[in-house]
Amino acid sequence: MQIKIENKLNFNENYPIFLSENFLKTESNEYGWIIGYLDDEVEVILPFIIYKKIIFRLLRFTNAPYFLHQDMKKKYEQYFIDNIIHKTKELNVDLIMQPTTNVVFDKVPKSSIYAPFGTYKIDLTLDENILWKNLHAKHRNVIRNAEKKGINIIENNYNINEIYTLISNTFKRSSMDFMTKEKFEKQIENFGKNVKVFIARTENGEMQGCAIIPFSNYGGYYLHGGSIKKPLTGAMNYMQWKIILSLKNSAVCEYDFVGARVDVDKGTKLEGIQKFKERFGSTLYKGYMWKYPIRPFKAKLFDFFYKILKKSEGDIIDQEKARLK
Repeated sequence: MQIKIENKLNFNENYPIFLSENFLKTESNEYGWIIGYLDDEVEVILPFIIYKKIIFRLLRFTNAPYFLHQDMKKKYEQYFIDNIIHKTKELNVDLIMQPTTNVVFDKVPKSSIYAPFGTYKIDLTLDENILWKNLHAKHRNVIRNAEKKGINIIENNYNINEIYTLISNTFKRSSMDFMTKEKFEKQIENFGKNVKVFIARTENGEMQGCAIIPFSNYGGYYLHGGSIKKPLTGAMNYMQWKIILSLKNSAVCEYDFVGARVDVDKGTKLEGIQKFKERFGSTLYKGYMWKYPIRPFKAKLFDFFYKILKKSEGDIIDQEKARLK
């Protein structure tokens, strides 16, 4: 396999949306794709963005390696993963940082720093009746109740200020930062026809929650979402069910709830969130997150500043490694 760094990609609707230039250019002015070729034909694609933070150049992957053929994935995946480390050195970066939370790798490079990570996915090729039966009984009950109480799920009819405020306030309640309004608007604009925006409202128009779902034929992703502090029981469940149906009707193959810790602690808020996802009949897909210090000293310096500025135990990889010791 020949591995090259490319600055152009002819996006195909059968690719994951996070491979698209429309997404990458929202995240950074510097981006590209590490591509593996077999007999001069594209076989695997790995998109990346590069951030400049003070004195650091940081590379982040926005999707796991996408193989065009599953038999080639089995044969070449470890080779490709091990050899991308060498290729990234051509990009003059200091650290391959934790990927975005939609990314779950099946393999990790030798000598990388990694931790288990996963995501919940639903197979949308199943019949609608089967999808409904796969929902937990409690989910089905509250969805019916929300529908009876007049909750309306509205698709692609929204006020950008309203949904941004709702999502950013949701993040604030968890003491987390959200992107700027300008970036949020640009991201939705760049997705173009490849994004669905859902809003749950009461009969009198009071917004309960919203969701931003970028998609391609390959899959749809619960990228951003928010709710009021105490939404009507079942409103969020009903919205997710309508998302599932809308994606299925658009011939999307799977729905990804985006990101899940593996073996979460019992009784925690995180366990509740993951049970919510699981009860939609989703399957936990397990893999890894990883990072790699290209320049060890600068990578350690970046980690040091990150922990001070974020007042945290580090990124998800650091947290999971510490928790699972």
